[in-house]
Amino acid sequence: MFHSLTSKLFISKLFISKLFISKLFISKLFISKLLISKLLIPKLFKLKVITCFLMIILSQLFVGCSSKNVIQDNSLYHDIGGHEGIERIVNIFVQKIAQDKYMLPYFAKSNVTHFKKGFISHLCDAVGGPCKYEGDTMSDIHTGMNISKKDFNRIVELLISAMEGADISYQSQNKILKELAASRDKIIEI
Repeated sequence: MFHSLTSKLFISKLFISKLFISKLFISKLFISKLLISKLLIPKLFKLKVITCFLMIILSQLFVGCSSKNVIQDNSLYHDIGGHEGIERIVNIFVQKIAQDKYMLPYFAKSNVTHFKKGFISHLCDAVGGPCKYEGDTMSDIHTGMNISKKDFNRIVELLISAMEGADISYQSQNKILKELAASRDKIIEI
């Protein structure tokens, strides 16, 4: 009786130690073989221990292969609400531009529907969504507009305000701004 209880306690400690070194698959096999072979454990109990050990290994393999560990290219797209989230940002952005007397003259000759469609496609592509922006280049669109750094910064402020209005997290806002920042030199003072 005492020997059986002692063996079970030792095996419980063995399982706990295996959990702590779960990342070291080879070490688990070596430790378990060594400890099980050195103990005087009845064959039936030994079989249960090996079965439990194999179940732990298999469960860890399945967890390692789960989809949570797969990096998704379009995670930012999903974080901001997908296409609906982008439309919400762009609609609020256009409203902010319309209310800004300093920036509105830059858009006076713009077709609002065309601008929205193009910016939605551009933003969708920039955040890793399923869209592919096929509109004019940023240089072609902004050449001759003489956009200063101050003007550019004001548009960025309006975009940030629009993202806040669309309840986009600050982390996602920063990621979006980082993606769009690559276009900065193709917009300012050209």
